[in-house]
Amino acid sequence: MTARLTQNPPPAITNVAGVTSSSPGTCAPAGTPLPCTAQAVVTVPAGGGAAVVPVPINNRWMLWLMALLLAGAAAVVRSRRPI
Repeated sequence: MTARLTQNPPPAITNVAGVTSSSPGTCAPAGTPLPCTAQAVVTVPAGGGAAVVPVPINNRWMLWLMALLLAGAAAVVRSRRPI
C-alpha cells in the first residue's frame, strides 16, 4: 500500500483493488474472467474536512474503562469454557 499526503489534495480519490487466483474462476456479479478488480471513488471535502479531535488515550477514566471492559470480556470467555 502506498499513500501520498499533500496539503492540497485532489477533489476525488479513486481506490482500486484487484484479486487474482491460481484456480480457474469468474468474477461476481458480472461473470468476467480473472483477475477481478473493483474501485471506489471518495470525494475530498474542501478545506480537508473536519477539525482534528484528540483521542482520550491518556485520560485516567478512559484507561479504567478499558481495563473494566477487558476484565469483563475475560470473565465472559472464562465462564463459557467447559471445565
